[in-house]
Amino acid sequence: MEEGAITGSWVHAEDDGDKKVFWPSDSPELTPSRAPRTAYDLAGGGELTTYAAGPDDRRVPSGGKWRIDGDHLVLEPADGPPERYVVDEATPGRLVLRATK
Repeated sequence: MEEGAITGSWVHAEDDGDKKVFWPSDSPELTPSRAPRTAYDLAGGGELTTYAAGPDDRRVPSGGKWRIDGDHLVLEPADGPPERYVVDEATPGRLVLRATK
Protein backbone atom coordinates (compact mmCIF):
# COMPACT_ATOMS: atom_id res chain seq x y z
CA MET A 1 0.00 0.00 0.00
CA GLU A 2 1.20 3.47 -0.83
CA GLU A 3 1.57 6.09 1.91
CA GLY A 4 -0.39 8.58 -0.20
CA ALA A 5 -3.49 6.36 -0.06
CA ILE A 6 -4.06 7.21 3.60
CA THR A 7 -2.26 10.51 4.09
CA GLY A 8 -4.73 13.11 5.32
CA SER A 9 -6.99 14.09 8.18
CA TRP A 10 -9.46 11.37 9.22
CA VAL A 11 -12.34 11.42 11.72
CA HIS A 12 -13.93 8.31 13.24
CA ALA A 13 -17.45 8.32 11.78
CA GLU A 14 -18.88 4.92 12.69
CA ASP A 15 -18.20 1.31 13.62
CA ASP A 16 -19.07 -1.58 11.35
CA GLY A 17 -18.67 -4.72 13.43
CA ASP A 18 -14.98 -4.97 14.31
CA LYS A 19 -14.08 -2.22 11.80
CA LYS A 20 -13.62 1.49 12.45
CA VAL A 21 -14.77 3.68 9.59
CA PHE A 22 -13.13 7.09 9.14
CA TRP A 23 -14.14 9.91 6.82
CA PRO A 24 -12.07 12.93 5.78
CA SER A 25 -12.30 15.67 8.42
CA ASP A 26 -13.83 18.06 5.88
CA SER A 27 -16.54 15.60 4.80
CA PRO A 28 -19.97 17.24 4.60
CA GLU A 29 -21.45 13.89 5.71
CA LEU A 30 -20.00 14.26 9.22
CA THR A 31 -22.86 15.34 11.43
CA PRO A 32 -22.39 17.06 14.79
CA SER A 33 -21.70 14.69 17.64
CA ARG A 34 -22.45 15.10 21.34
CA ALA A 35 -19.15 13.43 22.19
CA PRO A 36 -15.84 14.30 20.58
CA ARG A 37 -14.78 11.98 17.80
CA THR A 38 -11.34 10.42 17.64
CA ALA A 39 -9.36 11.78 14.72
CA TYR A 40 -5.98 11.16 13.11
CA ASP A 41 -3.88 13.52 11.03
CA LEU A 42 -1.57 11.30 8.99
CA ALA A 43 0.95 13.68 7.48
CA GLY A 44 3.43 12.80 4.74
CA GLY A 45 6.72 11.52 6.11
CA GLY A 46 5.07 9.65 8.98
CA GLU A 47 4.06 12.46 11.33
CA LEU A 48 0.97 11.59 13.40
CA THR A 49 -1.36 13.83 15.37
CA THR A 50 -4.07 12.03 17.33
CA TYR A 51 -7.09 13.88 18.66
CA ALA A 52 -8.94 12.32 21.59
CA ALA A 53 -11.46 13.56 24.17
CA GLY A 54 -9.93 15.59 26.97
CA PRO A 55 -11.27 15.99 30.51
CA ASP A 56 -13.74 18.68 29.39
CA ASP A 57 -14.73 16.78 26.20
CA ARG A 58 -12.72 19.04 23.91
CA ARG A 59 -10.40 17.29 21.49
CA VAL A 60 -6.81 17.18 22.75
CA PRO A 61 -3.99 16.68 20.23
CA SER A 62 -0.95 14.48 20.81
CA GLY A 63 1.95 13.69 18.52
CA GLY A 64 3.62 10.57 17.29
CA LYS A 65 4.58 8.64 14.17
CA TRP A 66 2.78 6.39 11.72
CA ARG A 67 3.90 3.94 9.06
CA ILE A 68 2.65 1.37 6.59
CA ASP A 69 3.74 -2.23 7.14
CA GLY A 70 2.36 -4.32 4.27
CA ASP A 71 -1.42 -4.01 4.50
CA HIS A 72 -1.20 -2.67 8.05
CA LEU A 73 -1.26 0.86 9.46
CA VAL A 74 0.92 1.19 12.55
CA LEU A 75 0.29 4.19 14.80
CA GLU A 76 2.98 5.03 17.34
CA PRO A 77 1.65 7.77 19.62
CA ALA A 78 4.26 9.55 21.74
CA ASP A 79 2.19 9.05 24.90
CA GLY A 80 0.93 5.49 24.51
CA PRO A 81 1.50 2.01 23.14
CA PRO A 82 1.59 1.35 19.39
CA GLU A 83 -1.66 0.48 17.64
CA ARG A 84 -1.77 -1.84 14.62
CA TYR A 85 -4.66 -1.99 12.16
CA VAL A 86 -5.38 -3.90 8.96
CA VAL A 87 -6.38 -1.41 6.27
CA ASP A 88 -9.52 -2.90 4.74
CA GLU A 89 -10.29 0.11 2.55
CA ALA A 90 -8.47 3.33 1.67
CA THR A 91 -10.20 5.67 -0.75
CA PRO A 92 -10.27 9.47 -0.84
CA GLY A 93 -13.62 9.44 0.99
CA ARG A 94 -13.25 6.51 3.38
CA LEU A 95 -10.66 4.74 5.51
CA VAL A 96 -11.64 1.44 7.13
CA LEU A 97 -9.39 -0.01 9.83
CA ARG A 98 -9.64 -3.34 11.64
CA ALA A 99 -7.66 -3.90 14.85
CA THR A 100 -5.28 -6.84 14.82
CA LYS A 101 -5.24 -9.32 17.66
